[in-house]
Amino acid sequence: MQTPIPKRTAVFINASAGDGYTSEWARHLADKFQSHGMSAHVTLARSGDEILEASQFAARDGYEVIVAGGGDGTINTVASALVGTDIAFGVLPLGTLNHFAKDLHIPLDLDAAVRNIAALHSVKIDAAEVNGRIFLNNSSLGLYPDIVRHRETQQRRLGRGKWPAFSGLP
Repeated sequence: MQTPIPKRTAVFINASAGDGYTSEWARHLADKFQSHGMSAHVTLARSGDEILEASQFAARDGYEVIVAGGGDGTINTVASALVGTDIAFGVLPLGTLNHFAKDLHIPLDLDAAVRNIAALHSVKIDAAEVNGRIFLNNSSLGLYPDIVRHRETQQRRLGRGKWPAFSGLP
């Protein structure tokens, strides 16, 4: 027996991931889901706090599938709103490295990732908590978090992309 396709799908995109995303792109993405029989409400979020709040609201509002589109940080943020629920979690790997998606063999191609979600391919995943923060695929100590904080400062202050900011480390 085939599982019915969920009717309520919320998709949260980190609008600043990759090259940035526009309203037109979001409409095109919603059309991709619609072509697979899924009605998706696509939100372009500008910050991690906005992604978290919107994900928490969608979880409380009865969405059957909640999808994160962005890199590992975006995916982790949305997943943290779903821990302890039975809501299906979808991933659109739109980040730079996409470690989580690669670890789970989620297609990196956008159309294939949408098809994967629409087909309701699912696996149970573990989540853990460190210092009150949920994480999925890694939690880092030592030098690496310092490097990431420095890179993010470079990105924010100098408007650099992820790789140029990283290469500007002392």
